[in-house]
Amino acid sequence: SDILLISVDPEIGRGERDKPVSHPDFPAIKECGLAILDTRKLADRNIPAGQYIYTQQFSTSNSSSDFLDCDATDFQECVFCETFYIDAARLTDTINETFQRRDEITPDSFRNVAIIGHSLMSDLRILYRIGVDVTKMGNIVAILDTHLMSQNLV
Repeated sequence: SDILLISVDPEIGRGERDKPVSHPDFPAIKECGLAILDTRKLADRNIPAGQYIYTQQFSTSNSSSDFLDCDATDFQECVFCETFYIDAARLTDTINETFQRRDEITPDSFRNVAIIGHSLMSDLRILYRIGVDVTKMGNIVAILDTHLMSQNLV
């Protein structure tokens, strides 16, 4: 099929996760990880199987390069990719652009996207708070919550 599978994982402080999204002191996103599988690439024999998934990690406080010469730090590097610093004000646009990718074949339209994640609804509420509203994006064709799906397994 012709779809982008996108996983998004916004991180806020553990102690603040239970604050309602409507709370005026709702915490800012500290980090956000994105993983993208472009199903068009699955048929391309020139792409090694280990490179089908493209990952990005953004932090509003640090980047990997901030700790290149450090022996000890409380910064936890993403195991899948380098972490890039992003200004908190730019994070919303970056996530929106990830979900709304122009189609290279028909540039007038966006690629169809299925968002996949574990306990995804809480993550989508966090994103909504910063201005990422997937319900307004016509190219989102599915939202797959692996937590909900796993509860119905035999």
